[in-house]
Amino acid sequence: MILKEVLLKTGMVKVHPERPELQKPVEAAKQYRQNINSYAVAIKTLSGVLQKNIVEEDDDMDEFE
Repeated sequence: MILKEVLLKTGMVKVHPERPELQKPVEAAKQYRQNINSYAVAIKTLSGVLQKNIVEEDDDMDEFE
């Protein structure tokens, strides 16, 4: 949460004051992006595990097979 607050204050990109075409990402932005990617991978993995554990309920279509 602190990292996000820092980025809200500073922004994600540092712009050179004299040459605006020169830009580079702020170190906090790199870390934030890495954290978000790790979170997304963890959620995808957990979602896959949970989907495998769901027991499908019997439906009425089994009678017609």
